[in-house]
Amino acid sequence: MKSIYQLLLIVLLTGFLAACQEDPIEVDAYGSLEGTLLDEETFEPIPDAIITTVPTTNVFISDEQGRFFIDSLAADNYTIRIKADGYREGLQNVEIEPDRTRQSTILMIAQPETVDALSTPVEPQPQDGLEGLEVGLSLSWSPGNTTQDTIYYDVLLYSEHDPEGRVVAEATTDTSVLLEDLNYGTTYFWQVRADNGEQEPVFGPVWKFSTKIFPDYRYHYVRADSITGELNVFTGQTGDFQGNSIEEIQLTSGMGDCWKPRMSPNREKVAFLSFSGTAPHLFVMDRDGRNVRQVTNEIPVMSYEIEQIDYAWSPNSGQLLFMNFDRAYKINADGTGMELFAQAPQNRAFTGFDWTAHSNHVAARVRGNNHYEDELYLINPAGTMNMLVADQPGTLGNPMFSVDGTAVLYTYDVSESQNANGRLIDAEIFIRSISTGSTLNLSGQKAAGTNDVQARYSSTGGRVIFTSMPNDGVGPSSIMSVKLDGTERRFLFEDASMADMR
Repeated sequence: MKSIYQLLLIVLLTGFLAACQEDPIEVDAYGSLEGTLLDEETFEPIPDAIITTVPTTNVFISDEQGRFFIDSLAADNYTIRIKADGYREGLQNVEIEPDRTRQSTILMIAQPETVDALSTPVEPQPQDGLEGLEVGLSLSWSPGNTTQDTIYYDVLLYSEHDPEGRVVAEATTDTSVLLEDLNYGTTYFWQVRADNGEQEPVFGPVWKFSTKIFPDYRYHYVRADSITGELNVFTGQTGDFQGNSIEEIQLTSGMGDCWKPRMSPNREKVAFLSFSGTAPHLFVMDRDGRNVRQVTNEIPVMSYEIEQIDYAWSPNSGQLLFMNFDRAYKINADGTGMELFAQAPQNRAFTGFDWTAHSNHVAARVRGNNHYEDELYLINPAGTMNMLVADQPGTLGNPMFSVDGTAVLYTYDVSESQNANGRLIDAEIFIRSISTGSTLNLSGQKAAGTNDVQARYSSTGGRVIFTSMPNDGVGPSSIMSVKLDGTERRFLFEDASMADMR
């Protein structure tokens, strides 16, 4: 019994002592963080970065050396978050231990520069759909709403005649391109491609414009290049007969010498002479200079003094009449169907022709070894030749029929010079009646010391156009016109020759 009481006493005492025992006192532990922010590639310090912690404490800023210090951090695990201009957001996990300073170097990754999307080129000039524009013009556009510094442009140009198109500007940083070789009466389509080398290229809209119709100029003539001396064919018109208000277009280029232009009677084609290899040949082109085609091939156009050679269109514009010394040939304008037409008298060569619709006759000049040994003939459709103007002491020029076919126009050196070098001293213009043989001199107002040569009727037949040049060959030649009675001599084109008018 006594033992039971003792055991109970012990339990009670134990419970009392337990109840009287105090709770333990917990003491907080702190550490700190010292960090440095560096660029990942250059290891340059990153100042003025914003540093925060998760869980959140305070906000800290890095100094000029990229350093920051966070004191009195309760011992725990933290995520350090860093934000700096030009860098991706940085995150780093750290463990803060009691009474210790944690050292940490954090490498920051640069944020790639934001690149604006390429804008579609806009604001075309000329405006989309404009018509009647010049054949030399500038295309321009705006890059659109973009802040990019360098954009490269390709410009593609198409036309109704060239659906494949061509690149007229490539990898240019300019927002314009100059076009100088456009065709008349053509609708063009153009598109700009923008590329910055980093993003997918952007194509602008397809814009269009049309060039003006080819001008209906009546004159064709030849002018020598002031630098190279190369002869080229021009078409033009003059406004005031004083050398002012002249409008002209060069039709040939890059072919070497091109001379003696002759427009077809239907005014659709222009024929001219040029070299193929070492020999002169006949060529034809459209009125605007396009679609140049060689007509003669096997037999060249040849005679004495090739600059004096003159050929003729048939009245229906389907054939051309040309010479190879003593033989006259007809050939279709497309180069087919060549046939012998006539043969010159013995020891003579053809130098020039004209072909009239009246009785389908041909007028021809023939000459011998000397330039002043020459005659004019009429040739009937069968090729039979009849003398029109017999050989005289001076030099004759190539003939041309009047509009009604009743007279022949030509030039003659009235000085009757027979010098060996072919110099003309006083060439004048004459009209000769075929039926009566009477002649009319049109050069009564010609200046002394000049020659009137290369005479041709105007398209109406009411005037004669011709070349006036110094008889010493020094100085410019001019194309002029005169009435059929020899009055009203008018200036047309300077530094030009070999005129034709249809």
